[in-house]
This record gives sequence, structure tokens and C-alpha cells, in this order.
Amino acid sequence: MHCILRQIEKSNAAAFAVLAAACLLFGLSFMLYLFPVHDNAWLLEVSRRMLDGGVYGRDFVEVNPPLIVWLLMPVTIFAGATGWPVYSVFMFGVSALILTSVWCVYRILGALEGVNRAARLLLVLQMCLLMFVLGEFDFGQREHLAVVLYFPYVAACGMKYGRTESRGLEII
Repeated sequence: MHCILRQIEKSNAAAFAVLAAACLLFGLSFMLYLFPVHDNAWLLEVSRRMLDGGVYGRDFVEVNPPLIVWLLMPVTIFAGATGWPVYSVFMFGVSALILTSVWCVYRILGALEGVNRAARLLLVLQMCLLMFVLGEFDFGQREHLAVVLYFPYVAACGMKYGRTESRGLEII
């Protein structure tokens, strides 16, 4: 394992791309066999209805706050413009958000002293597995998106406070 990480260290961009693609393909391979999760399917339908002129709370009943519906509107618009299935666009959009989050964490950790590339790559791999594979049933739900968006914040806090003797151990 150490030899593999040492070889990957030679090229930052290639290493990130390989690990991210591997986790993306691994995670999507599980998700492609799943039916749409009822929560996500309903929220995507609500966003379509709102885009068609429906009024939140009058034309349909929804217990979730409207923010998640508004966040799903670009997915619905893109799916409608391209003719692709809305749930597939949703899955790839969430996957792109996960990869962006992981890339931000990787870049933030690069600015910390004492965190070598091998450790960063291992953390990136763990994050990808956590967000793609372990979150498969909750994939794209509000809580999953909150975790995805939370990781760069935690890394930035670790960078802010990592200038002490612990060298960024606050992240862990």
C-alpha cells in the first residue's frame, strides 16, 4: 500500500483524478441498481411542479422546508433541457458536488504544514468511500448534502487552528 501511495504522490492531479474516478465509479455502480429513493423522487417532482407554476403549500403539501426544493430546481431545469432522466441528472449532480467537496478538502490540507501527500490522498479516498458508498440509501438527501458541504468547512477550521503544535489534528 505504501508503495502504491508513493507512486501516486508523483502526480497530484493524476492521483486525485484516479482516486476520485475510482470512488465515483464504485459508488455509482451501486446506485445505478437502486430505485430512486422516495424522498428524492418526491422532492424532484415538487421542484418540477414549482417550475410549472405550482405554489408551495397550496398546490401540493410538503413538510420539508422549501430550500431543498429550490436547490433541486437546477437539476430539474437541466434534465428538462437535455431530455435526460431527472434522477440520473440528480445523481451525477450530487456526485459532482461530492467531488468538488473532496477536491476542496484536498487543496486545503495541502496548505497545512506536516500533512504529506500520502496522508491527504488516503483521507480523500476515505471521504469518497464515505460519501459515495456508505451514503448509498441516503444519497442526495438533505442530511447527506449537509455532510458533503460540511467537510470543506471542517478542513478550513483545521487549517485556521492547525498552526499550533498539533499541526491540523483538529480535523480528525
